Amino acid sequence: MEQSPSTLTPLLTLRDVSKQFGGLRAVSNLNLTIAPGELRCLIGPNGAGKSTVFKLIMGFERPTSGTITFNDAVINAWPTWRRARQGLSIKMQIPGIYPDLTVQDNMRVAAQYHVPPGEMERSIDRLLARVGLAGVKPALARNLSHGEQQWLEIGMALSVNPRLLLLDEPTAGM
Repeated sequence: MEQSPSTLTPLLTLRDVSKQFGGLRAVSNLNLTIAPGELRCLIGPNGAGKSTVFKLIMGFERPTSGTITFNDAVINAWPTWRRARQGLSIKMQIPGIYPDLTVQDNMRVAAQYHVPPGEMERSIDRLLARVGLAGVKPALARNLSHGEQQWLEIGMALSVNPRLLLLDEPTAGM
C-alpha cells in the first residue's frame, strides 16, 4: 500500500523561520512542511519574501530565528555545498550558468559529483532531451536565448538527482 505524501516523514520542515535584514523582516515565523513526492508553490507579490525563503533553504542566507530541517537533520548552520550534496537543488530566477562554457560542459560541471563518469554523457544527453536542448549541446551557453538559458539551468538543477528541487520563478522571461 502506497502512502500519501501527508503520511510520510517530512523531507523538509521550516519551523517558525524568520529572516530580518536590518530593521526589515523579509520572512516572519514561516512554518512549512514538504513530504517526499509533494509539490508546493509559494505565491505572493514581488517583495513578499519568496526568493528569500529559497535562499534560506539553500543556505545562501541564514535564518534570524527558527529551524530548517532536511531529511531529519537540522541544517541551519550547514554550508550551501553540504545541502546540495545531501540532495537540495535550486534553479534561481536569474540563470546561473557558465556563459563561456558549452551547454554540455555546463551540464558536466553541475553533475560532476552526482553522476558516475561512465554514465555522464548518457545522463547529459537524457536531461538535455528532457528540457528540449538536445540540439544545442555544443553551443556556448551565452549564445542561447534567455528561455534556453532558463531550460539549461533547470537541466543543471535536475542533473544532481535532487531529493528536493526548488524552482524560483523558473519561467521568468520565457
